Amino acid sequence: MLLFVVLSLFVSSHAKTFDFIKDFNGIIGDDSLATSQHNGAAFNTSFNTLKPNDILIIPTGNFYTMGGIIGRNLHNITISLDGTLTLSKDKKHWPRLGPGDKGQVMEFMHFYNVTDFTITSSQLPTAGARGQNAGNNGIGLIEGNGPTWWGIPGVGYLELGENRPRLLNIESGKNIKIERIFFKDPPYWTTHIHTDNHLEIADCKIEAWRISHDTHTIIDLSAFNTDGFDVTGDDIWIHDCTVWNQDDSFCVKDNTNNVVIENINASGLGLTIGSIASSVNNITFRNANMYHTYKGIYMKFRGNGVISNVLYENIIMDEPEQYRK
Repeated sequence: MLLFVVLSLFVSSHAKTFDFIKDFNGIIGDDSLATSQHNGAAFNTSFNTLKPNDILIIPTGNFYTMGGIIGRNLHNITISLDGTLTLSKDKKHWPRLGPGDKGQVMEFMHFYNVTDFTITSSQLPTAGARGQNAGNNGIGLIEGNGPTWWGIPGVGYLELGENRPRLLNIESGKNIKIERIFFKDPPYWTTHIHTDNHLEIADCKIEAWRISHDTHTIIDLSAFNTDGFDVTGDDIWIHDCTVWNQDDSFCVKDNTNNVVIENINASGLGLTIGSIASSVNNITFRNANMYHTYKGIYMKFRGNGVISNVLYENIIMDEPEQYRK
């Protein structure tokens, strides 16, 4: 017991709390290309600096930021987003994984091999503010500047297709928690999170719309591929979240087991499983309010995919768009 106490004190004494401005020279309020690139580089430096049990605080303010932010092998790390991260609108200088301006764009934030990893905000969502009319409520905001990447309705997709950055991609994670974050106007999928064991997403919000926050117009639907929470893995719990988007709202991907998605608001292309080429098992969607959603319950297969043990419970659809007379 004494050895355990000594080791615990040793670990906690080496934990640090970093401030993105004070410790990594983050710059607030300047939307120039130079500052966006500076802030992106500062985030890469910060993620290379963090050690187990460290905390990175992104304080109040608007940080214009270039993508290509990568964190690897982060363990027992907390990121507290109390301000706003706004993606650079400069597509020409966006980092790519190939030569020239046609190479695959890098994600905004991409994490590999993380355990006991938390992205949070110190702010609590306002009581009673969940639902399609909820605002930011002071929680951490990631502003994706989606219209820059969606382009002109009906034309933008022909220009870029799916070569657009996700806001958050996590590969090979364990014990991940994402809470109290507002993801606004993602260029492409909002998230893709692959957990080997245990993921919780709570009190988060996603919005992707062009002109209407009441219906999914043809113009709004041109903001396609703006998936909400796309998840893969085992033991996943998503709750008390709101998604208004123009593609899959909550989506369970291949090779996923033991998922509960509950107490949610969703309006988009539905509570989705798929597209499945292998298998998913033991999936529950319950207590969902789907206001003017375009689709409701949605399952997609590829090849010989198998979907088993699925429960949709207490799902309320208020005038789904595809079936409105």
